[in-house]
Amino acid sequence: MDRNTYRQVDLAQVLTQAFPDAGSGDSVLITIYDLDANTTDVNAVAMTYEAGVAWTYAWTPVLQNNFIITYNNATQGVSHYEYVKVVGTTNITPAGSSLGSTLTVLRKAFLIQIDNYNANDLSGDASSGDLAVKSINKALQKIYSMVKDEKFMEAYPSTSLVSVTNQDYINLSAISDLDDIKSITDTTNLYPLKYIPFWKYREWSPDPSIVTGVPTHYTKLFERVYLYPRPSSAITYTTDFVKIYGDLSNDGDQALLPSKYNYWIYAEAEVEWYKMQDPYNIPQIVITERQRCYDIALADIMSGFNENLQAESIFDRQSQGRRSLYTPLD
Repeated sequence: MDRNTYRQVDLAQVLTQAFPDAGSGDSVLITIYDLDANTTDVNAVAMTYEAGVAWTYAWTPVLQNNFIITYNNATQGVSHYEYVKVVGTTNITPAGSSLGSTLTVLRKAFLIQIDNYNANDLSGDASSGDLAVKSINKALQKIYSMVKDEKFMEAYPSTSLVSVTNQDYINLSAISDLDDIKSITDTTNLYPLKYIPFWKYREWSPDPSIVTGVPTHYTKLFERVYLYPRPSSAITYTTDFVKIYGDLSNDGDQALLPSKYNYWIYAEAEVEWYKMQDPYNIPQIVITERQRCYDIALADIMSGFNENLQAESIFDRQSQGRRSLYTPLD
């Protein structure tokens, strides 16, 4: 079985593989090969047997490269493969793409295009530089929202959440840059919690004190994660989430999009520039060019990525709140 995943650089990853009909005495080995550097990162190392038919291995990638991971059950003579793209940084503030242009580059190129760049008019409120930065940041935030589920935005930061004994929720207020939760994993019992919509949580748990134990499901409402059943003890969860990305403010801050899409950033920023100048008199050519750049860039971003076939369990799709065409309605 093959699968494709994104994993975050400089962050410990628990690699997990199951082998149906396997036994605890099976010899299960992992090999991790760096496709970009043409080197072997991990060479046929024994994985740790956990429970049932699952084995794990802890790996911390240090390079933002492409890897192929081979999970080999030597006893069964069966191998599974995982193709991994290591992306992101541990601290993504305000952006982490090593391919994105810096604020200095974006601001200069944009002003050359729209306002006859003047190096002496870059600082101070309402200066050309200030207006350019505001336009670029508004453009980037709109673009981030449009491509938040695409490959450039999928370097998920992780944090630890700890449940409170006999309390059915965990507060999220401490995560100031949280946009959305992608997964919650019980690191003690080594399984991911399944997502359910809030209405189903209330249907299952009209009185949380009645059903207690080890949580198996979660839902999110505003600044809280609700657990079902209500935890009877404190459990630590690894939580992967989507960040709210901050504006570019320092000259060296980088956009998340690779520089090949700067034309789209400039086209969106130009609309924002004219909106600040005269919102009722934006040249039609600016609107047309923005649409053209949007169409080209979005087609390029989505081509060859979302259409790749990936081996994914239908039950995993349901646990993440995503429905396939064949997922029955509840």
